[in-house]
Amino acid sequence: MSLDWKEHNNANPQAPTNTPEHLTYLALAHEYDTKGLNLAVACSIDKAVSLLNDNINEHSRYFIFEWDITCSVLTIVVTDNKKENDSAKVVQCCFTALDNKLKAVKNTALSEWESEANRYAECMKDTIRDYLTTCHSFFSYSLVAVFHSEGRSNSVLL
Repeated sequence: MSLDWKEHNNANPQAPTNTPEHLTYLALAHEYDTKGLNLAVACSIDKAVSLLNDNINEHSRYFIFEWDITCSVLTIVVTDNKKENDSAKVVQCCFTALDNKLKAVKNTALSEWESEANRYAECMKDTIRDYLTTCHSFFSYSLVAVFHSEGRSNSVLL
């Protein structure tokens, strides 16, 4: 599986107004089965790792994986010690089929949606961790890999 990466220029809403725009590499993943999710995560990580030379500076500390459970989007970025100043290049993968599946559940049973969304967040964290342990190109960098699905202050080590 390969993902079709599209480039989008956008301003970082967390950054001061004099901060340069960010370049987001965006792809859509149209499967929600385990194999499809795992492959899309692997492709996303590979894309983000391929950008590390451009993204790392003297303030870089974290390789952060952000899972947005409300719209099934994985964002990967390099950030500083305070998790406030992100790298110029960002990777995002939108899991469209998973999002549609979860929205259908949400429309029928909110409590079931919460359970399913949390299950997929945990699955995403485990998939990322498992892939990173075999991603030899990532080992060349001294970044701390972290994950969150509930805000950067709730990040956990991978």
